[in-house]
Amino acid sequence: MDGPTGYIFMNDAMNVLLRPDAEPVLNRVYRRYADDAAPYAEVAYASKTLVMERALSSELARLANEANRITEADYHTRDVTLDAFREALREITAASKRYRTYLPHDEAEAEEILREVIHRARNRSTAEPFVYDIIIDVLFGEVADEVETLRRAWTGRFQQYTAPVAAKGIEDTAFYRYQRLAALNEVGGEPDTFGITPEAFHARARFRAREYPRNLLATSTHDHKRGAATRMRLIALAEMPERWEETVDRLSEIAEEHRGRHGPAPSDEYLFFQTLAALWPDAERTNLTERLTDYVQKAAREAKKRTTWARPDDDYESDLDDFVRGVISDERTAGALDPFAEDLTEYGFFNGITQRVLKLTSPGVPDIYQGAELPDLSLVDPDNRRPVDYRKRRGLLGEHEALIREPSAGAVRALLDDRAPAAHFYVTARLLRVRSEHAALFADGDYQGLAPEKSDHHLAFARTYDGDALIVVAGRFPASYDEHAGATIPLPEALHGRTWRDVLTGERVAGGEALRAANWPLPWAVLIG
Repeated sequence: MDGPTGYIFMNDAMNVLLRPDAEPVLNRVYRRYADDAAPYAEVAYASKTLVMERALSSELARLANEANRITEADYHTRDVTLDAFREALREITAASKRYRTYLPHDEAEAEEILREVIHRARNRSTAEPFVYDIIIDVLFGEVADEVETLRRAWTGRFQQYTAPVAAKGIEDTAFYRYQRLAALNEVGGEPDTFGITPEAFHARARFRAREYPRNLLATSTHDHKRGAATRMRLIALAEMPERWEETVDRLSEIAEEHRGRHGPAPSDEYLFFQTLAALWPDAERTNLTERLTDYVQKAAREAKKRTTWARPDDDYESDLDDFVRGVISDERTAGALDPFAEDLTEYGFFNGITQRVLKLTSPGVPDIYQGAELPDLSLVDPDNRRPVDYRKRRGLLGEHEALIREPSAGAVRALLDDRAPAAHFYVTARLLRVRSEHAALFADGDYQGLAPEKSDHHLAFARTYDGDALIVVAGRFPASYDEHAGATIPLPEALHGRTWRDVLTGERVAGGEALRAANWPLPWAVLIG
């Protein structure tokens, strides 16, 4: 274990590929179709508060009781009521943006974080402000000596409490209530963050290269909300937001006759529309109806608005099931979805190759979840734990073994032009082979972001180690990529004059002081020199 477990990279790689200029349109569509399009911060606060009131109330009561016992040792604080402690601790926990502060692992950083959290909680709370001052004293050891042992135990329990509240309140509640762009509702992510700049991506990669060079790089896991390929299709909604709005209008008209007396709620319906568009195309329609009826039922229960795991609403869930089946089987749905989903699939494929190249070349260790050598179009568990066809993967390995060993530009281009799932397999196998051939470069190489000129459609960086050098260029924003294929990428002076070999195609690429997009054959280049 060395550093993060992969979700930080997962969200960085997704956000840097998301078109930020689509945000206003997707905000508008969400406000039109969701019944509660509140800001994400409000949704997260309400969700965490709900979890503390329902599922984790006894633990909160214990924390309040023990805080009360600790403060009874000082006559200045012994008159604070139990209810005041309970309210203040609830507000602090709801205001926290972290699972844990890791007191006393890094006390200075933890204190800064906690003081900021307590400031936010104090501003929202009706409890007396001095209660928060008392909790600060308890957290940071400003208490009587005779209760120090009790205080330390309390501090540990407080951090053990904030983690499940965050998990149950955010991942298992808020992520199913806030549906502006479902791809962003991913473990470790912030759904109200709509894209990051290349500079931010590079800064975080440099940090990982320096501090955690063997951190995991995940794109699919046993616990994701959506598989890597599903997310890459969903962020492609931002490539054509106006067309998405038109598609939702048509789906909503079709859905009118399939809505029941009890449901679905507009937010559940909007999540279903996004998921349906991502999974609609041709071969992916295998078992689609059963997968989506199971998924939307789980999503509705997790949202805890109209039905829950503890108290299912049979009438609502029955209408929800009928709705999903009705829309999928309606003969008009194909007409509404086919043209849009075809482009969504194409752009999702492009995004997916970029994501895969970044994962296999960025600082860290790529973690390939079971079966994710091919595009992973799964949803949340148990959908992401279906049996994997390893015989198919072994067959692909044998079929493309020669190409993986010695790339041919024409054969590789054909795979990519066909949008074949095997293209993902090839990129994975080929880059893993290259990693093994240049192990020190990938394990210990430094990282430097590069700044393409005349285009924001390329993400580029260099990695160097002991004279060995790697340059990675990955295309983004596929809907308009061809218009920006004339990019130039200036190189660091230490890399001037080298001759490069593209390990994906086997072709030589001219170097000099800059690289030109016209000189490499694909939107993606992994150059060794």
